[in-house]
Amino acid sequence: WYVTKNGKDTNTGKSESAAFLTIQQAIDKSSAGDTIIVGDGSYAPINVAASKEPLVIRSTGGASKCTINGGGARCVTIGTGVTTNVYIIGFTLTGGFVSGNAGSGYHGPQYGVGAGIYGGSCSNCVITGNSSNYDSASACKSVLYDCQISNNTCGDWSGGVSDCVLYRCKISSCKGRNGVGGAGSSTLMDCVIENCSSTYGPAGATDSILYRCVVKNNSTGGDRGGGVNNCTCYDCVIFGNKSVCGSGAFGGTTYNCTIVNNVNGRYESIAGGKHYNSILGGSGAASGNVLSSSATCVSCLLWNISDRGAVLKNCMTGVPKF
Repeated sequence: WYVTKNGKDTNTGKSESAAFLTIQQAIDKSSAGDTIIVGDGSYAPINVAASKEPLVIRSTGGASKCTINGGGARCVTIGTGVTTNVYIIGFTLTGGFVSGNAGSGYHGPQYGVGAGIYGGSCSNCVITGNSSNYDSASACKSVLYDCQISNNTCGDWSGGVSDCVLYRCKISSCKGRNGVGGAGSSTLMDCVIENCSSTYGPAGATDSILYRCVVKNNSTGGDRGGGVNNCTCYDCVIFGNKSVCGSGAFGGTTYNCTIVNNVNGRYESIAGGKHYNSILGGSGAASGNVLSSSATCVSCLLWNISDRGAVLKNCMTGVPKF
């Protein structure tokens, strides 16, 4: 199926010369296994039923030339959140807004979540300039590949993504209020979370699993998790984050991570949690390099960090050679 800005929804949609005008018309006409090819331009929001999967919707010119503008509604809605075989490839998703507050834990498409995209899989997309007054302004219950996620805001909970799986994505300058700025309840692989913020909640990531990620320069006015909060992290670098407590890590578990130079407003930069084979502390340029008494560290390198009674097993002090 073909869609262009010069098309008509009364056309057959079977060729570029007989293209539809709207993506939604092509979706409505499509069947499972089809591909929809979209020309450059800006298009209205779309809704894809789960019965359409597998389905591919891809642009010809990439995200810099093809936009789905929510115009005050969610940009892309796919199924009920368990549909992953609908692929959105090469679009900018912007101008989305979702409203509603059903209470914590309600992440169905009818609630105020996922203003950019809800459900499905998204590749090589830019998700920016979306907002929600409830939760997850960027994306919810989606699988994201090589996406740029930036400048999405939430008036209540999370400005970034929730209940998502991300590969090689960058989350930047997203803002939350009571929830996380960057990523919540998600799994992230080879991603970057930077310059995200929250008024009261964690800033970088919370309740998530991170593999080989960089979490840097995120900040919160709240009391936990400038970098990561209650996360499990493998081979991650976490630095330059700010919070009242747990500016680097609050709770959670880290393996082979570097958590350094995080700025604490009042309490510890490493607040609780279990840390294995990790580098903890900093060069001294950051304030509040303190390890809390509730932390457990096994085979870690403690670099210029004060210990308030943490459980230390086979640890050493010194300066790492990066």
